[in-house]
Amino acid sequence: MSQPIQKMFTEVPQTYRLLNHLLTLGQDIFWRRRAAKIAASGGGTRWLDACSDTGEMAAYLSHLATDGTSIVAADFSLSMMSKAMEKPEAKHIAFTLADVSRLPFRDNSFDVITISLATRNLNISQDNLLKCLREFHRVLKPSGPILFGLNQIYAMTNRIEYTWLPGESFLFLLNRIKIVK
Repeated sequence: MSQPIQKMFTEVPQTYRLLNHLLTLGQDIFWRRRAAKIAASGGGTRWLDACSDTGEMAAYLSHLATDGTSIVAADFSLSMMSKAMEKPEAKHIAFTLADVSRLPFRDNSFDVITISLATRNLNISQDNLLKCLREFHRVLKPSGPILFGLNQIYAMTNRIEYTWLPGESFLFLLNRIKIVK
């Protein structure tokens, strides 16, 4: 991941959550809750919240997880992860310091992957975006779904678009952009 982006996230953890709430007029809470419900509907027992930042999505996922479901929050910023670990839900979440372009997990490890508001940070270059998509494909079980927050905030409607890609659609997308064959 880019050094300037990593530096920025090292400096903002104390205000990051508040800024998201203010900039979206509190709608980010609704978006994440809705997205967590969609992700949880994918089932499985291992869920990854990639680019977890202050752990908002992972916390919402923990409320929806059934017994035996493990939630892993991965982020490259120790400062952001430290903030996430302060949440009451943290006791139900495994935290991993990791860059999503080089995830420290075995192939086919997760049933579901979520990414909330970080998609814009993965798209710093085409190469970086493709590298991250390859990693998601590698750690996601075959036919596993992925939920991307696309960060398309519309001023008039104040909403964000999430894209839910069931496993077959994610694989189709990766084939189309020639990540997998």
